[in-house]
Order: sequence, then C-alpha cells, then structure tokens
Amino acid sequence: MAEDSKKPEASLASYSSLLERLAAARAEDPLKSLKINPQVSAKIADAYSALQHSPDDPAVQKAYNALIDETVQQYKDMQKEGLSISKIKEGMANPYPSSKAMIEDVAKNKHLWYYPTEQGFGSSGVDQSKHPMLKVTDLLDDEGKPMLANDVFRAVHDYQGHYKGSNKFGALGEEKAYQQHKKMFSPEAVKALTTETRGQNSWVNYGPYGEANRANPANTTYADQKAGLLPDWASKDVDELANPLKYNAKKAGMAALKFGLPAAALASVSDSQNVEDALSNLIIPGGVESLGNVDEEAEMIGEAKGYRDYQKSPAAAARRAALEKLGK
Repeated sequence: MAEDSKKPEASLASYSSLLERLAAARAEDPLKSLKINPQVSAKIADAYSALQHSPDDPAVQKAYNALIDETVQQYKDMQKEGLSISKIKEGMANPYPSSKAMIEDVAKNKHLWYYPTEQGFGSSGVDQSKHPMLKVTDLLDDEGKPMLANDVFRAVHDYQGHYKGSNKFGALGEEKAYQQHKKMFSPEAVKALTTETRGQNSWVNYGPYGEANRANPANTTYADQKAGLLPDWASKDVDELANPLKYNAKKAGMAALKFGLPAAALASVSDSQNVEDALSNLIIPGGVESLGNVDEEAEMIGEAKGYRDYQKSPAAAARRAALEKLGK
C-alpha cells in the first residue's frame, strides 16, 4: 500500500516534466530534427519503381492540374516579392554547385537560376508527350518565351522548398524541402507533389542506383519522369511511416496540450517512461479533436481499454488520485 500511495505523486511529477518537453517540442521547427529513415525511403523508392506512367488517368490529371495551378500562383507571388528568375542557358556552367550558392544568390541578389526542362527531363524511355508537367503556362521566362509547368515548378520548389528552409540538395535536404513545400499546397495537389519530389528523390537516393548516386552526386542517375499517383501512405511523415504508434501518440499528446487536457496522460505516465510511451495512452477512438472535457475524455479512454477493467486497474486509481490533487 505504501508503494501504491506514491504512484499519484510520481505521475504528477512525471506529467509536469512531460508538459515541459511537449511545449518545447511544439515550439521547435519539426524539420530541424527530421532525419532520413533508409527503410522508409527505400519503400517509397520501390513504390515509385512500380508506378505506372498514366497521364490519361482522370485522377492523375486532377492532381497534376491542382499542382500546376497552385504552383503558377506561387511563382506569381514570388515575382511580386521582387524576385528575378532566370533559366540556365545551354553550355553555361552550373551557377549553383551547392545549395549555399543558391541561397546566397537569392538572399543577396533577389535572383534565382533554374534548370530548364529542355536541358533535362528524367533519364530515359518513357513517352513524355502527354506528361502534364510539359504543359505550357501563361508565364514567360527571362527570354520572353512561354514557360512549361515543369520549369515553373523547378523555380518555385527551389525557392519555397530549399531557399525558405535553407535545405540542401542531398537526400535529407530534399526530404526537408518536400515537407517544407508541402504545407503550401492543397491535399489534391500534394498527391502530385509527392510523386514529383519525394517519389523521385527517394528513387534517386535509395532506389537501384541510390548508393552510387549518394557517393557521386555529379554522376546521378535520375528517375524516369512519370505522371502517376503513389499510394496515399507515401505522403505521410517519415516518423509516422517508421513507427505509427509513437507518431500517433506524440500527435495526440500535442493535441491534448493544445486543448488543455493534461489529465489525459496521467494514467500511463511514470518516471521510467519516455514521452512516446506516456502519450500512447492518448490513442483513443475518434481522436483527441472529439474530446469536450476531462470527464468525456476519461470515459473514452475507459471505453478504449475496456471500461470495467480500466476502472479497477491501478492506473485508474492513480489517475483518480492525481486528478483530485489537480482539483479536476
């Protein structure tokens, strides 16, 4: 009994620490701590290898049309910001041997070079005549010629995905650029964005030529350009794909903190548990968004675990004692 009586105090102390760690995590840029998971990237690369080029598929056309329309608007917004945009000319040396050179050009000169589609579009073999990214837009390049959607996208993605987030051109930088840029698109457009960025970059860095490409980027073998949609899971966060339980627990904990539901974690927190384990208690039917108050939340957790068994458990007793101390 003496040992049991200490549990509420331990829960409260752990919970206080948990809140502090959650608040710090919420305030931090999530892309800062983003890491590549080779297994996840290889899985996405395999999905891209299996992807069929389907430019006539209505679902593909819908997603790509959304991507193109939204990208064109982003390009126009960049022009309004005073950014000067130029295409790299034939025979011209690469003006950006590194991402640092690109970032400095934009920061100091309000200028951005982009690699034009006419000089390279994928590696081989696929008939590209119907590819939606080869559509002509209403924008003009620095020579007064109509820009292809792919040219517009290359410029916009380098600016919004790489420059804005100071993200490099390697495997990790490309993943961060995808996550950075993804926030600016509608869910429909994200489907095509995932194919054009994450899918291709995963194939380049973790596909059949991945090891060679990472070792010698100057001789990169690029992915074929395909108009198609990867499975829905391919657009999820790396952490969610690598460990869905921990990802959902952390996400639920963030929501609990946001909605002022601190009691939600008390049933499972102890000094020996890490944040993800503690937050796993928050995975309940309907999601945290449906919670109205602490009593409803407690009832839903009870339902999720088996209400009668839960009420008799030591965790429930500790939780009730801790709630009393909190005045809930």
